[in-house]
Amino acid sequence: MNCKRSKLDGYMTSRKVPEVPFEAVSVDHFGPLQAMNGFKYVIVLVEHTTRYLICRAQKSTKSGEFIRFMDEEIICKFGAPLVVISDRGTCFTSLETFEYFEYNGVSHYTSPAYYPESNGLAERAVKTVKDTLRRQMNGIQDWKKELNRAVFNINISVNSSIGCSPFELLYGFQPRLFDEMVIGSVLETDNRLKQVIQLKEKRKEALQTLQNSLEIQS
Repeated sequence: MNCKRSKLDGYMTSRKVPEVPFEAVSVDHFGPLQAMNGFKYVIVLVEHTTRYLICRAQKSTKSGEFIRFMDEEIICKFGAPLVVISDRGTCFTSLETFEYFEYNGVSHYTSPAYYPESNGLAERAVKTVKDTLRRQMNGIQDWKKELNRAVFNINISVNSSIGCSPFELLYGFQPRLFDEMVIGSVLETDNRLKQVIQLKEKRKEALQTLQNSLEIQS
């Protein structure tokens, strides 16, 4: 067993919350749904530190589509995660996916072997997306058109596990909603610096809240 693998094993079994966003993520699929232009599935990824969700409609659960999702939505936007956790679905455990992870320096774990709670994290995220999408559609048939809005609403809502919204914890501010927008409103540099400082403090508080929650559950 090499040093890197040993350290990761210790990390995954320590129940320690990652300090850096997108260091560890959990992923799952749900579907099939009513086909919309060939799209029948939704891939759901939850980031461990901030609980931020990223979802995308997909035509299948094949490895190729999962790899494109990881490349376009995660690695090319946030960098390569240190750890990806999933169930034992074929698209996550295929040779193609293994080689992709290996090339990008990603360690893949299938729960419950190392960190059962992380699989639960993805499963809860799937349930939240389903419930939010169902409420939001309210008779609308095209779920694909409503998916991004549903995920956005989840990400800007306060998450009880961290005490703020995943969006704010990741980006350092709450987005202005459409009815709050003021044309020409721009943050001054000093105010932006204050936000960066506040973000660091908020992340410390959120990490402590999450860690306390894990210790209570153990």
